[in-house]
Amino acid sequence: MTVKKKIAIIGPIVDQGGREVEVHFIATALKDLYEVTIFSTAGMTQQSVALPEGVSFSSLQEQLYLKYPKLRRWANWMSFLKGGRQPGFTYVNHPWVKSRVPFDSLSKAYLRDYVKHFDALLLCTQVASYGIREILEAAHAESIPVLIRITGTVEVIGKKLAPLLEKASMFLMHSQENAHRLTQYVSVPYRLIDQTAQFEDELLSHPILDKTISSLGYVGRLSEEKGVLPLLEHCSKHPDVQLTLIGEGPLKEDVEAFAQKFSHLIYKGSMSPKELSKFYKTFDVLVIPSYEESGPLVGLEAMAAGRLIMSTEVGAMPERLQGTENKFWFAVEDAQDFDRVLKRIVSLSLLEVQKIAQANRERYIAHYTREQIQKKYREAVAHFFQ
Repeated sequence: MTVKKKIAIIGPIVDQGGREVEVHFIATALKDLYEVTIFSTAGMTQQSVALPEGVSFSSLQEQLYLKYPKLRRWANWMSFLKGGRQPGFTYVNHPWVKSRVPFDSLSKAYLRDYVKHFDALLLCTQVASYGIREILEAAHAESIPVLIRITGTVEVIGKKLAPLLEKASMFLMHSQENAHRLTQYVSVPYRLIDQTAQFEDELLSHPILDKTISSLGYVGRLSEEKGVLPLLEHCSKHPDVQLTLIGEGPLKEDVEAFAQKFSHLIYKGSMSPKELSKFYKTFDVLVIPSYEESGPLVGLEAMAAGRLIMSTEVGAMPERLQGTENKFWFAVEDAQDFDRVLKRIVSLSLLEVQKIAQANRERYIAHYTREQIQKKYREAVAHFFQ
C-alpha cells in the first residue's frame, strides 16, 4: 500500500471569506491524492467554510494553548473574566494574555517545528503575513517544497522580504498582472491558477440574461477597500436602476443607514453560499467597485451565471473578460465615469445583452471550470513529487 504524501495548507484562515472558499477548493482538489491538513495561523473553528469533509485541521492558537501550561492558564482566566462565553483557547491571541508570556517567540518556535512534519506546504496568504518567515526558513532548511498562493494584490516588496520569498518553490498567481508585479522582486517560478465558482452546477443552470438592464447586484465584504460606499453614493442618483447588496463587514451599519434613504437601494445582509448562487438570477449586472482584489471570486460566479459585469480594472477581471464585449470599466471615485458607464450598459439592446451574457458564460466554461482549476492545482503539487 502506497503511503500518501503529507501536505499542509497554511494561512490566516478563519471561518468566512474568499480565502476560506479557496482553501476549501484546494483541499478538496488534493485530498484524494494526499494526506491533507489545514493549519490556521488565525482563529479558525470547526464551522469554517474552508474545511471540507475528510480533512483535518488545527490552529496555531489552539496548539499553543495545548502545549504551554502558563499560556493556557492565562487564556482560561480571560475566558472566566468574559463569562465563559468562549473556550479558553480562543483567548490565546488576546493582548492581555499575550503580554503575560513570550507569545511571539513561542508562536514562531511552534511554526518552525510544525512544518517539518510534512512533505510539502501550500501557503494561502499575503506575502507579509504572520509567520511566513519562520515557515519558509524552516521548510528551506529541511528541503520541503513550499507553494505560495498569494491572496492579495502584490504591492512593493521590500529588500528584507524579497530574499526570504526566494526560498519558496513556486508561486500560484490569480493573474498575469499580479505575477508580473511579483517578478519585479522575486525570481521564483510561478503558475497561473485562477479561481472557480463555488456552486458551479447551479450557476451554469441559470438561464442566460434575457432582458434589457434595470438592476445591479453587489456581493462582497462591506469594507473600505471594496468601494461599497462610493457605489451607494453613485447609485443613489439613478432611481430607475435597482441596486441590491449582499454582504457583511465593518461598514454594515453605514450601508444599512444609507440604503434606507432610497427605495431602489436594497441591503439584504448575508446569505449562505447556496442562497447566494440563487441570488445571481435576481439581478442583471454584477458591480465590482473594489480598489484592490486578487480575483474576485464573484466575477467568475457572475460569468458562470450568464450576467454582465461592471467593474473597476482590478485583480484578474481584465484577463477574465479578455476577448469579450463586456468592457464596462469605471473608476470608483469618479462619479461622472460611473454615470457614463452605467448609461451605456443600460442603453444596450436586448440582442447586445444576450450576446455579452452568452460570451461571459462561454469564457467561464472555456477557462475556469472546477475540473480545469482542480487539474492545475494537482499538476502544480505533483511537480514536486515526480
